[in-house]
Amino acid sequence: MNITFVCPAQVKSGGTRVIAIYAKKLIEKGHSVTVVSPIINKPKIKNQIKSLIKERKWIKYVPKYDSYFDFMNIPVKYLKKQGPVQADDIPDGDILVGAFWIIANWISKFPPEKGIKVHFIQGYEVTPGMNTIHIDDAWKLPMKKIVVSNWLANISYQLFNDDTYSIVQNSVNFEFFTAPKRTKQSVPTIGFTYSDHWCKAPEIAINACKLASTKYPNLKVCLVGFKPPSQSNLIPDDWQCFWDPSQDELPLIYSQCDAWLWTSRQEGFGLPIIEAMACRTPVIGTRAGAAPELLNENRGIIIDIDDIENIANAITEIIELSNKKWELMSQSCYDYVREYSWDKAVNKLESVFQELIDCSI
Repeated sequence: MNITFVCPAQVKSGGTRVIAIYAKKLIEKGHSVTVVSPIINKPKIKNQIKSLIKERKWIKYVPKYDSYFDFMNIPVKYLKKQGPVQADDIPDGDILVGAFWIIANWISKFPPEKGIKVHFIQGYEVTPGMNTIHIDDAWKLPMKKIVVSNWLANISYQLFNDDTYSIVQNSVNFEFFTAPKRTKQSVPTIGFTYSDHWCKAPEIAINACKLASTKYPNLKVCLVGFKPPSQSNLIPDDWQCFWDPSQDELPLIYSQCDAWLWTSRQEGFGLPIIEAMACRTPVIGTRAGAAPELLNENRGIIIDIDDIENIANAITEIIELSNKKWELMSQSCYDYVREYSWDKAVNKLESVFQELIDCSI
């Protein structure tokens, strides 16, 4: 198959990493894969200053050489513009995948020789008070939808009365994300991923850890993020922060924790959940994304969204587990996610693509 992915390749997010993994796996299976990306120009100093004053944060920028595609040695055709992508930018092919709602809108009117159009959906990116008309329009487009979780499948059916989606769940790379058996840390340790996006609810994780530390003053907290928050006093000085860590560092960070917090208000899947579980770390997660289906049967603790008190209680519950009970939970996490694999996921994605081609003949 000749497959084209159109995605914001410079954006360093879990969703972009998923596309990079699929591109690599499909190439390894013998398919011709092209990745096309609008370019994100480096923000000018004056624009950074304006953003810092008005929004109290820096404009995110990832150089091309530091993208997940570069890390995986996947060539990308970078356009000399931020968008919109035009039909002439895309090679003719069998399958054309739009990996973000804006891109799905762009490719919707491309001629059929560019490929059968697929909207690859990894989230429903809305925030309170936001005008969702353009996002909703993308969901309503007459193109095949592939979603990464049951939660997104429910969005498709309940909000848009569309049950023609295919579910292809994300997975975890066991070459990177693994850890030997261990017992609880000598000093109780909790970790979480920091992002200042509303849907990630960073303030919930921060305040829950602070609340738990009132009962356990020796609680060690470590966090991972792309960059520090613009508000300098948001994170306590004695917390251990890993900003933009390498892929090799992540398993070491996960495996030094007794539990990993995942406090998202809204999420398509939640890669940190299965990455932590693959490193034998139980997860305390909210009812979003794939968490409800991943964190049951003694693999973690599910908490209501924005429930700081009960997240803190869950931290305490993990800390107070006996070594034996914690080890059983840790092993349960590890055993469960071993059923997932990117090879299985890419096989399913490949079969969806092939079925679309077969049905078009």
